[in-house]
Amino acid sequence: MADERPSGETPPDAETADFEDVEGSLPDVLLISLVELIERLDDRGDEPLSVSVTATIPGGVVSGLLVPRRWWVDEATRELTASDPNIGRAMGSLFTELRPLDGALPAYFHLRDARLIVGPGNQHGSGMLWRGRLADVSGWSFTQIR
Repeated sequence: MADERPSGETPPDAETADFEDVEGSLPDVLLISLVELIERLDDRGDEPLSVSVTATIPGGVVSGLLVPRRWWVDEATRELTASDPNIGRAMGSLFTELRPLDGALPAYFHLRDARLIVGPGNQHGSGMLWRGRLADVSGWSFTQIR
């Protein structure tokens, strides 16, 4: 099939074709691919496949172990239920209802044992569950700040 773009117009980048470019900022395709890989290789066990990630986000840096959404939801539901059974059940149902569509690219990433660093030396959380938008990440690495 012939390309029907005007002469000289660059075709869309295959890596970013599914994302809307908002203010010139697209999610990192490698980070998206890593999130998809963790999801795809999830064996649904008690101990999830994980990889160390540190990401720069608006307002600071977050560091932890990247885990599958399913594990993060299960663990968040357990923590909420331990605190308040009614809230835990309600949020567990909500997490299930709001699961991503099959085949959709991930929009969020999920960390366990996360630490949020805001400003010089201001670490928040030690081992918390954390969820963030992939579109908010401006840089990342395969490391974990402890």
